[in-house]
Amino acid sequence: MNFRSSHRCCADCTSPFCWRCIGGIRGFSDYPQCHRLAEVFPLISKELRRLSTTDALTGLYNRRHMEYVLTTEHSRSARTKAPFAVLMFDIDHFKKFNDTYGHEQGDRVLQAVARTFRDSLRKYDTPCRYGGEEFIGILPQTNLDGGMAVAERLRCEVENLVVDGLKVTISIGVSAYADTGTESVDQLIHAADQALYRSKAGGRNCVTRADSIA
Repeated sequence: MNFRSSHRCCADCTSPFCWRCIGGIRGFSDYPQCHRLAEVFPLISKELRRLSTTDALTGLYNRRHMEYVLTTEHSRSARTKAPFAVLMFDIDHFKKFNDTYGHEQGDRVLQAVARTFRDSLRKYDTPCRYGGEEFIGILPQTNLDGGMAVAERLRCEVENLVVDGLKVTISIGVSAYADTGTESVDQLIHAADQALYRSKAGGRNCVTRADSIA
């Protein structure tokens, strides 16, 4: 949408929004010509919210939003005693995609894995890019066994991926609030990270459940 051409509120404005006019009114109803601002602002606000919570390359939620959702789900689960699971994974041998085929190829691999990740989850799950080639999925109302099932399905779907003729695999660690004795978000993430490490050490392209810390 071209805000500059279609959303001027006054005839003599040179910018898409008449800040001079906005500064002198108490409400949009004071100036009929400013009603268009009431239409534009919600669109801008929605887009800014999307940009502030989304990773630009993959379209998944970014780390900032991930931390917010984790805190929210942890508080809900602590109150209701409902489980929630976290899966953490990274792309096996990702460095070789960048070093051998270039960073643009590496980006395409990230994007393909991200699409598969997003499509494998439920609508109310939260797929996030944690950083680099690492990803995190937040699964409400899901215990450790349920998280393991989701992770194994995702692993198989990625294993079947071919990106520009290249095969891709991932290694996954899964933890769950309550099931593993974790009491904080940091413990939950650490448990998933340790499980991911064991997946890598065990030969990659596999899923490992977190150990109980109880």
